[in-house]
Amino acid sequence: MVSISSSVTTSFVFVFIINTKPNTHFTKELVLYSLLFASLNAPLEEIMWRGFIFSRFIDTMGVVSALLVTSLGFGLYHYALGIPLLICLAFGLGSVYMAGLTIKSNGLLPVILFHFVLNFWMFMSGVIHPL
Repeated sequence: MVSISSSVTTSFVFVFIINTKPNTHFTKELVLYSLLFASLNAPLEEIMWRGFIFSRFIDTMGVVSALLVTSLGFGLYHYALGIPLLICLAFGLGSVYMAGLTIKSNGLLPVILFHFVLNFWMFMSGVIHPL
């Protein structure tokens, strides 16, 4: 339920970002590419960061330390991909939420769904784009 409400809220916010951005054109290609990107990126990142790294770090360093280290790592990982630092800091903060969602739901499906929605709208709005 938390994933659904987060996804709806995210969609609501991004609709306003897209509508206020000049020269935003909804093309079939943009929508399809956004769907493809989100479909591949969200599960892969969540399996790696929350499914593998976060869960292993919990076992070795506890929940709080694992949360802080993996969230920092998640943000820096995006920085290494060339995303601006301020956006990467926001990704790191978002990672704290995603880790909490993973713990609360005791699984990856809700966080993958939320990450999918977030990636879709970020791609559609131009916040993230192909290299």
